[in-house]
Amino acid sequence: MKIMSFNTKNFSFGHLGRTRHLYNYIDYSNADIIGFQELNHRALNYLINKLDDYYIVTGKKTSLIPFYGEYNSIFISKKYNIRSYNTYALYEDINKIRKKDKKDNFARICVVCHFTYEKNKYMIINTHIDNSDSPNKIKQLKILKDIIDKELMDDEYIIITGDFNMSMSNKKFKEFVSTNKYLDPFKDEKGGTFPSKPTMKMIDHIFLDKRLKVKNTFVDREVNDFGYVSDHYPIMCEIEASK
Repeated sequence: MKIMSFNTKNFSFGHLGRTRHLYNYIDYSNADIIGFQELNHRALNYLINKLDDYYIVTGKKTSLIPFYGEYNSIFISKKYNIRSYNTYALYEDINKIRKKDKKDNFARICVVCHFTYEKNKYMIINTHIDNSDSPNKIKQLKILKDIIDKELMDDEYIIITGDFNMSMSNKKFKEFVSTNKYLDPFKDEKGGTFPSKPTMKMIDHIFLDKRLKVKNTFVDREVNDFGYVSDHYPIMCEIEASK
């Protein structure tokens, strides 16, 4: 199973050419599961109409205003069987999807999807933590964990994808990962995923159930060879369930 997490730089996604570059990159990546951040309405509709090999778990958008707000959509290969999905807000009332905290730049959400593959059950949760320096980032982590506890079933493997806007240099974020005993396939990665601010190191992440086996990992720093796609690098890992 090949998993990708990718922030697609929503707010400059006005040109169809960049949407085509993204479509070509998805085809090239051959990923089974993709957690996207910052997909906008236009890009998502284009991909829905072009991609035949994926179920596209759209989820709800963070704004009712056309061409504004983001989707944290999850693309899942049609080899897999989707059982259910939902969208939650990363705030005290997890059902108020479009109500943001005044300290945040944008409303923050996560999309949860339960699926089955080869008799194994999985839950993936895809999110985008706020990019401000407010303490809300840590609050959102705690709410994310509450949502995981609410949704995760005992017989499921967990997969977490997202742009967390934090690297492991953030002690609270590192504590979130270690306390919950998530497997971090990129723990030895030295480079960053947001090239305009390389000192931030990895802010895009994939975390896994510790029972899963990681076969390989990849940060694609050549993504824009397809034509400009994003100001983030996509990250990928290949996994399998322990036997």
